[in-house]
Amino acid sequence: MRRGGLCSATVFLGVEIDNKVAGCIRATYDGARTIIHLLSVDPQFQKQNIGRTQVRAACTELNHRGAPTVAVAATEDSQSYWEGLDFELLPVFLMLKTGAR
Repeated sequence: MRRGGLCSATVFLGVEIDNKVAGCIRATYDGARTIIHLLSVDPQFQKQNIGRTQVRAACTELNHRGAPTVAVAATEDSQSYWEGLDFELLPVFLMLKTGAR
């Protein structure tokens, strides 16, 4: 995370409670695309709106940097969570190429 945190395209926010990391979020904006790559909340701190607060803070920071939209790659299990934060399901497919060829 140190390398990503030093990149000006990266937004990396953490939440600390009682000297423990309670959660973190990492997103990037390259001037054209914005994506949330990671959202994590320690299980003992879940159900306290920490994740929602992190998403809102990251989106605010990304907006200040000029990002008009923010995307996240979600699973079926997490879809309703993201929809509850006003993210919309898009009719796209995520494609993957392995190897350098």
